Formats: sequence, structure tokens, C-alpha cells
Amino acid sequence: IKFYINDARKSILKLNKHYDLIFLDAFTYSKAPELWTIEFMAELYKRLSPTGILMTYSNSALVRKTFLENNFYVGKIYNEKAKKFIGTIAAKDKSLIEYPLSNYEIGLCNTRAGIPYHDPTLSQDKYYILKRREQEFKNSELMTSSQYMRSRTAKKEDFDE
Repeated sequence: IKFYINDARKSILKLNKHYDLIFLDAFTYSKAPELWTIEFMAELYKRLSPTGILMTYSNSALVRKTFLENNFYVGKIYNEKAKKFIGTIAAKDKSLIEYPLSNYEIGLCNTRAGIPYHDPTLSQDKYYILKRREQEFKNSELMTSSQYMRSRTAKKEDFDE
């Protein structure tokens, strides 16, 4: 294992290998939005091998939408011992996703809750990134996640795991 002590956005640009496993254990997206942006995920995608997987503890609509926007296939991580879903998995190869997102979860990604963060230069500070999303959120015509949840009729296929 090789450790890089630096801004991950700068370090990733220096990596020219492909990786079979990336575990993204960054602080929550509200604390470190710079590591959850469309652009940072695009860099992770480029460095993931064709049969590699990216895993994270997060199961938020924002994170999942960011993966989807970067052409990842996205699913859930199931913990057999706890008998529950505990995170998100993303891959370039659809066959590596054992538990795909349900229709309901994909729908949540398409609400305001799924509006992603942006950092086109991979150098903007977190306050700018947060403010930009806040403005997009405020000006969005998308449903809120609460509106979406209320509008849905609880259908069995929406919750199939």
C-alpha cells in the first residue's frame, strides 16, 4: 500500500495506473464536498480497471447520482451479518453489481437531493463548491426528495432489493 499525503484532487492526477479496488472513505460530502464532485469521480473512473470496483460507505442520492453521471453502474453493498445494505458500489462492468439500485432509489437520485457537486478545476475550496450546489438546489425545478417520497405509491418492485 502506498500512501499519499496531499490533496487527493492533486494526487489523483499523478496516478497513471488502473486499480481493481478503490475504497472512497472521505469525510461526508457536506464536510468534504471536493471529494464527491462530478469531476473528482471522473478521475476515479479513469483510473478504475475495466473489472474494478469502487466502494463507499455512503448511500446518499447525491453520491449515487454523481456515480451515475460518470457512467458507472451503481448498486448497493449488502452486509450478510447485519442483514442490511451498508453502502454503495460502482463499477464499469454491470455484471459486478450484485444488488442494483431499485427504481425507487434511482428516482431519488433524480430529485434535488441528487444534484451533484462540481469542481471543474479540481482546486476550488469547499465553501465555493457548497455555495454553487446550494444555488443549483435553490433554482432547481426538480422535486425535493420529500415530495418524491410522498408522490410515490409504495409498489413492491420499487423496493425490491
